[in-house]
Amino acid sequence: MMLEVLHNRGKGANILKLCMRRRIIVSVHWVEHIILQEERARGGGPIESH
Repeated sequence: MMLEVLHNRGKGANILKLCMRRRIIVSVHWVEHIILQEERARGGGPIESH
């Protein structure tokens, strides 16, 4: 019984970690997207042309 609970908790933690990692990746993607939009709005083109 206890082992099963611990196992399920471990599974939940793994899923949570995956979700957090994905969320971090998504938020980084969003920040890049916003920066690109601002660069384009300023007529800066790609970021490499600093």
